[in-house]
Amino acid sequence: MSEDAGLLDETLAVAHPSAVALALVAAGVYQWTPAKHWYLDNCREPLAVLLTHWHRGARGALRMGMADARCGMGCCWLLLAVMLPAGVPNLPVTGGLAALILAEKMLPGGHIFACATGLGLVAWGTTLLFP
Repeated sequence: MSEDAGLLDETLAVAHPSAVALALVAAGVYQWTPAKHWYLDNCREPLAVLLTHWHRGARGALRMGMADARCGMGCCWLLLAVMLPAGVPNLPVTGGLAALILAEKMLPGGHIFACATGLGLVAWGTTLLFP
């Protein structure tokens, strides 16, 4: 078990500050990548993606569902990985990340918001790495 190895504390959070800082920096850098913005565009316009990539039948529905899931995960996977350093059952962090993801997807300036969030995450992670 990872708890026995000392990797997690009693709240199921990563116990090493360096791992927390690196997760924050990685999530922040990803917010600036073209892949993040491509996935964010597809997440922001699911109906357009659905209509332009329509496939018939059950196999087609599965294919479209998997493509939509790939877009959702591509957009948010490193933000969700930030929950690991905070502890997965941490409700304020989970709620904050949900609000952040919702703002990226729903606000008119979602790309700018994502970049600003990335800058904040990199700054936070850097201050934890180099106090």
